[in-house]
Amino acid sequence: MTENWENDMLISDPSHPVFKGYLRKFEVYFNSTISSENQILHGTLTLQPSANKRYCAAEMILDTGKKDINGNPNYKRYRGKVTVSLSMSACYCVLTETEIGEICFLVFNHLFLFKEDLICRMACAATVSSGGNKRPTMHRLLLSRAELDVDHPDSEDFKFLRGQLMLNTSDILIEKRAYDKFKKEEQDFVEKNEIRELLDELEGGTWESLQVYRIDEAKIRNADCRQEEKIRLISLLRNYSMKRKI
Repeated sequence: MTENWENDMLISDPSHPVFKGYLRKFEVYFNSTISSENQILHGTLTLQPSANKRYCAAEMILDTGKKDINGNPNYKRYRGKVTVSLSMSACYCVLTETEIGEICFLVFNHLFLFKEDLICRMACAATVSSGGNKRPTMHRLLLSRAELDVDHPDSEDFKFLRGQLMLNTSDILIEKRAYDKFKKEEQDFVEKNEIRELLDELEGGTWESLQVYRIDEAKIRNADCRQEEKIRLISLLRNYSMKRKI
């Protein structure tokens, strides 16, 4: 009974329709698990049939941002397996880096894609933090077909993505001085008429104290503005907010 249940509900066969649009190489991005670092790590995740064609194999290669003794980039190489749960509409990816004895887990939403390729997904990652103080940790990880410019904290991709990679609730908590810094550093964006009007409305009705602003993200999402502008506003506010990134 257990084997039949697993075959029906948990799919690893790469020829099954659940994997259409998923078998390809993705760029992956996540915030450093060292809380003192303002860095987005970049790598690749390749999903493809295993050598024997029996399961969906996964290989993730991460640039740690560090150098070896010869000055070459230091990479971590993980290998594992992907299973799709039909009942949970989820992809589960278990990855192992045998050289350093590390196992990590990725979970992301699954949708059937019959005639197109997956563009991007935000995954939940469970792993162990880097650095000398090893601790179990969770963080977000972006899978993307497009390669982004995250090498410099001042790049538009970095500022946009860093906020999206933080673990957030639907409330954005931001110190007043950080909010003022956001308005100064992002002045060109903030001074757009629709954004200025939206911020004026938020400032007029949602502040809960003189020091910290509580912003209802739903009000931004429901505002009469272009979708890409609302998403950018949310991401920038998250980037300046008090929420921890991991």
